[in-house]
Amino acid sequence: MKKSPTTPEKTLAALCTVLQEQRKSLGITQLELAQEAGMQRSYISDVEQGARNLSVKNLCRIAAALDLSLSELVSRAEGKLTAGARKRV
Repeated sequence: MKKSPTTPEKTLAALCTVLQEQRKSLGITQLELAQEAGMQRSYISDVEQGARNLSVKNLCRIAAALDLSLSELVSRAEGKLTAGARKRV
């Protein structure tokens, strides 16, 4: 069975959603996350809004600050993409 294609924009949006959900589930602010990841709060805000195209390096830093492995982050994002595709069928 062939997987349904997804766009880079949809994938980025799913990753950003997972990051924001994890941050909120940990009860931390964007500022606290930014400090933990060694970034600016405005960068984290842009990431959560999907306004930044994350580098792998920055994605790893944010995931680690949220106590997620990169593979877990990607898996959760893929789950969102798959769930979204099922809803459209």
